[in-house]
Amino acid sequence: VANSSGHKRELKSLGKAATAEANEQLMHLKTALAAERIRPWLVDRVCENMRAGKKTLLFTGLREEVERIRTQVAQRLGGKVEEGRGFPAIVTTKGTIWATYGESHDAKERNALAREYNSHEGAAFLVGTGDVIGESLNLQNTDELIHGQLPWSPVQVIQRTGRVKSRLGRTKPVTIVFPVALGTIAER
Repeated sequence: VANSSGHKRELKSLGKAATAEANEQLMHLKTALAAERIRPWLVDRVCENMRAGKKTLLFTGLREEVERIRTQVAQRLGGKVEEGRGFPAIVTTKGTIWATYGESHDAKERNALAREYNSHEGAAFLVGTGDVIGESLNLQNTDELIHGQLPWSPVQVIQRTGRVKSRLGRTKPVTIVFPVALGTIAER
C-alpha cells in the first residue's frame, strides 16, 4: 500500500475540484433564482420608463436573462424585430429595444450600438451583461440605470455607473436603481 498516500492526495484534490464545481453551479442557480424573482419588477419598470419617453440601461449578470427581459418588454409593448438598422433592434410603439451579451458583438459593433442608442430620439432600452457594456462605452444619454443583478465587485458597480454618469456631454441627472429580491442571494 505504498501508493495509498498518493491516492489519498489525488482523491482529496478531486474532491476539492468537485466541490468547487458544485459551488459554482450552486452559485449560478442562486443567481438565476434571484434574477427570476426580480424580472417581473424589471420588466414593469422598463415599460413604465419607455411609456414616459425615457432611455433606460439595464445591466444583468446572466446572458439568458438579457433575452428573457428583452422579449418580455417587447411583448408587453407590442414590438417587432427590425434588422435593417445597422444593429438588430426591436421597435415598439413606445420606443426601441437593443440587447447585447457575452461575445455576441465585438468592440466595433458595441461602439456602433452605443452611438445608435445615444443618438436615438425618444424612448429607448438597452439591456446587456456587465462584461459587454460595463466598460469602455459612453452611454451618457441614459435617464435611468438599473443594476438588475448587482456584481460582487464594487469596482464593477463603479465601471457600470461610469457609463452614464459624469461623462462628457452629460447635461441632466440620471437615476440609478439597485433593486433586490428579498429572500435571494442578492439580499446578502
